[in-house]
Amino acid sequence: RIAVQDGTSVDSNYAAERHEGIRYVQEAYAGVRLAEETWLDAGIFFSHIGVESFISRDNLTYTRSLVADFSPYYQAGARLSRRLSSSWSAQALILNGWQNISDERHPAFGGQVAYAPSERWSMTYNSFVGEENRGTRVFHDLVGKWKPLDGVDLHAQADLGSQNTDEVRWWHGYTLMG
Repeated sequence: RIAVQDGTSVDSNYAAERHEGIRYVQEAYAGVRLAEETWLDAGIFFSHIGVESFISRDNLTYTRSLVADFSPYYQAGARLSRRLSSSWSAQALILNGWQNISDERHPAFGGQVAYAPSERWSMTYNSFVGEENRGTRVFHDLVGKWKPLDGVDLHAQADLGSQNTDEVRWWHGYTLMG
C-alpha cells in the first residue's frame, strides 16, 4: 500500500521528521501472509493507537479531539497481526518510536488486543513502550465502540501515559463522541 499526502496538517504533524520529503508519505508498507489469519507488514502505516484516525472522513467528528493529538497518528516499523477467533484479534509491533519515521532510535514496542463479538460493539486495548526524549515512555489506550441503533455510533477512549526522565511525568485523557 502506498499513499501520499500534502497540506498544513501534514506540515504540523510531520515537522519533527529529519527528512522533509518523508512528510509526503502517508503510508508505504508491504505485507506477507505467514499463515491462515496471520500477516506481517513492514513500512510506514497509521498508528494502532486511538479511536480517531489522521483521516478526518474516517472519524465521527471532522476535527480530531485533543486526546488524539497526544497519541501518534503514524508509525514506522513492523507489525504482526493475527485473528485469533471470530471475536478476538491481536497485534505485536516493533516500531521506530513515537510518531517517528526518519530519526533512528532504540526500537519501541507496541501491542493490541481487540474483542469484537458483534458488528454492534467492540473493545480494544493498545500499548506502547519505548525510549523517547531521554527516558522511557509507557502508554496505554482503551477504546470502546457501540452502535445501539443503525445510524447511531458511540465511541469512547481512555488514555494513560508516563514519561520517565529525571522523574516520572504522567498524563491522561478521555473522550466520548457520538
